Amino acid sequence: GRGPAPQQRRRDTLPEDVALVTELKGHEKQVTCLYYDPGTQQLYSGGSDGVICAWSCSTGQLVSSDTVAPFGVDSIRVEGGFMFVGMSRAEEGIIKVYNLNAGGASHQLTGHKGQVYAMAVAAPALFTAGQDCSIRVWNFNEQAGIFMSAAILSATTGDGHRAAVHSLVVPPASQYMFSGDRSGVIKVWDLAQGSCTQTVVRAHDSAITSILRWESYLLTASLDGTIKIWSPGSSAAEVVNPQPEFRWPEEDAAGSSGGRGYRQAEYSG
Repeated sequence: GRGPAPQQRRRDTLPEDVALVTELKGHEKQVTCLYYDPGTQQLYSGGSDGVICAWSCSTGQLVSSDTVAPFGVDSIRVEGGFMFVGMSRAEEGIIKVYNLNAGGASHQLTGHKGQVYAMAVAAPALFTAGQDCSIRVWNFNEQAGIFMSAAILSATTGDGHRAAVHSLVVPPASQYMFSGDRSGVIKVWDLAQGSCTQTVVRAHDSAITSILRWESYLLTASLDGTIKIWSPGSSAAEVVNPQPEFRWPEEDAAGSSGGRGYRQAEYSG
């Protein structure tokens, strides 16, 4: 399947300081991924209809709409003059690369099995991850003008993930990459060594669907209904403090969550 089956979720009341500005309508089927490009101030959306839409964040208008595949789009990334589109066909994971500075010329990267859930860029490298529990590294070949396979980070080639990898981030000017998987595990990778330097087991109780770095803190969000903030660790072997500094919803004295978080069932790929 293409991710979790749609489930009815309750609509929580918006906070007083948040207001709906507009609704963006351009897909015929469910929207599966979003990416904001600060360079162009455009929001890119991909859907299970195989369409990618670009939206102006200043006007809320549709800038362009292109069908990139007869099957669904799993992930999008726009960076360094390239647009990367992750998708899957007949159990084969595909990353389609568009060179935006060369008239949109494209090439495909193959090797993943199943859906490609997450991508990150740290020039000149592209990192992709997905349903096959692996993270693949692709380096840009200037002479050929394409990305080429450079390494595979997995449980069989090193201390890799043993569950589907749903989130990746490589902070600017950082020597580390952070990844989160379906079982709630966070891994920290030393990019210079190409190896995992830290594993935080059961960081969440379900899939970690989003991970980002803000200043020196790591932020994670999960299908277990929580958002957690992790402070820096105290050594090279402990880049991230294995105990979160903050979680939302906060736990009460009895250990149960307050707030309006929800718990969603784990799903299979």
